[in-house]
Amino acid sequence: MRRTLLVTLSLAVTLVAMAAAIVPASAETNYGNPVTADRPVPVPDTAHCSVTVMQHTFAASYYQPYVGTWSPPADCPGPWSKVVLTLSGSVAGRQYDRISGIWIGGAEVMRTSTPEPDPAGISWQVQKDVTEYSPLFTANQSVQVQLDNIYNSTYTGAFDETLTLTFYEASQAAPAGAHPDQVIGVTNPVGTNTGEWSYLNSAGDAISSPVTFPRNLTRLDAEVYTSGHGCEEFWYGNQPDSYAGPNGLCGGGPYREVDVYLDGRLAGEAMPFPTVFTGGWNPILWRPIPGVRAFDLTPYELDLTPFAGTLTDGQPHTVSVRVANQEGFWLTDADLLAYTDPNSTQTTGAVTSYSAPALSEQDSYQANGTNAGVFTTTASHTLTVSGYVKSSAGQTTSTVTEKLGDQNVQQVNLNNFLENIQASATDDAGTTTVAPDGTTSVTSLQQTFPFTGQSAYITHKNGPNSGQFNLPAHLDFSDIDSWSTTVNGTLRSWTKLNNEVIAAAKLKEGGTAGTSAVGSTSQDYDFSDSTGVCYNHYLSADQGYVTTDEMKPAC
Repeated sequence: MRRTLLVTLSLAVTLVAMAAAIVPASAETNYGNPVTADRPVPVPDTAHCSVTVMQHTFAASYYQPYVGTWSPPADCPGPWSKVVLTLSGSVAGRQYDRISGIWIGGAEVMRTSTPEPDPAGISWQVQKDVTEYSPLFTANQSVQVQLDNIYNSTYTGAFDETLTLTFYEASQAAPAGAHPDQVIGVTNPVGTNTGEWSYLNSAGDAISSPVTFPRNLTRLDAEVYTSGHGCEEFWYGNQPDSYAGPNGLCGGGPYREVDVYLDGRLAGEAMPFPTVFTGGWNPILWRPIPGVRAFDLTPYELDLTPFAGTLTDGQPHTVSVRVANQEGFWLTDADLLAYTDPNSTQTTGAVTSYSAPALSEQDSYQANGTNAGVFTTTASHTLTVSGYVKSSAGQTTSTVTEKLGDQNVQQVNLNNFLENIQASATDDAGTTTVAPDGTTSVTSLQQTFPFTGQSAYITHKNGPNSGQFNLPAHLDFSDIDSWSTTVNGTLRSWTKLNNEVIAAAKLKEGGTAGTSAVGSTSQDYDFSDSTGVCYNHYLSADQGYVTTDEMKPAC
């Protein structure tokens, strides 16, 4: 991602640019290979084969994506119990963090970002369960990988990457993995020089595409891949326009929302996660442990099934995606996961109720001297939709409820570039489904994204440290998820996740003390589910190297 110190940048972006200028100059030292405490993808003990999809070096690769082809694996014809994507990379020299996307058959299957390298070089690996995209792997397809990178005498890091897919055959003990019947990408055309994602540069921008759905559609989900950049990289630290504009800061306030529209009507909404890339706030924070989701920017999942029965007329329907309140830019596209009735040529249905009240938002500002004060934002938004689909099995009704909430408090002081943020966003989504035989299933997902961050730019004008400036930063943020499903009031399955990263760093340059860079990071990944799985992995690192690697016995 490109970062330049401009007067129109927010405080967080300004501090990042300052840190980026310091680290390459005199505090660039080697550190351990990037590592996370995330749970590895569980795989079955069945026959499997791996296929190399890409081996490529991204050097001067801005608007020059890798474009190739995919053919189904002859040695593993399926059906598959599990399909695992593995992305391996290495880089040496000096380079910023870069955003990257992977598309197969016009649908994005992974969004990721790169670590910032050291002079000697680092290597890392990311895995993702991509079983849900199985329909894309059964036929010849296009492959596109976008990683926009600048490569010259200053930015000397070129990314060597290898992409593989591993297919695990199904067996009686490991049945075929669940997946939709079709995966439809809502993207730019394959091979366009800006990648298959779209640039959303303002709140009014949207990626929009006509889609003709299967006429026997029974269920529809959307997955939105989107990430904020430029003024939107630290959107959760943006100020209202009334303050940001006169002070040359990034505006729009701190509330964002990912929205999907069907034929112009809001059909789904999600709260974006405050992703921090490996150059974010202070690069020393993320060596060698990255922030939550930095290596796997998971898509935002939305249940659009109440609309399914209205989309089976064989005519194109407009699917649109936008990010509310943003001031540019967000790299955005979406996948539509379509489920069909094999015993019907056409299903029918209707939306029976729809409630989408306007966003409720309250903002306040309390001044504290010159160019300083406290901003408080409280916002909430709900959407409730009911509908039915008539198929060969009978009539199935579904009701989807989505509730978004955000509380954000910012302490800002432009005199020393102080910015303290305390925020907590919530995203509660639930689907109630009544089958033709009256069986009632309820699926619920509660997500909470607490975020605390402090940063400053402190200068010394007098004394022995005259000319020195300090750049301290401290972040503590989490991804807390709770998922459950009940059938006729009986709990059938559940999962819980608490993934927290705490990082602190300080950069100093100038004065008699010279240059120094101090950083420490920890990650606590705690996952459990109703099958008895307990995975609690704790990592801590100091000065770029892991000091604690512990598997805790309880969740």
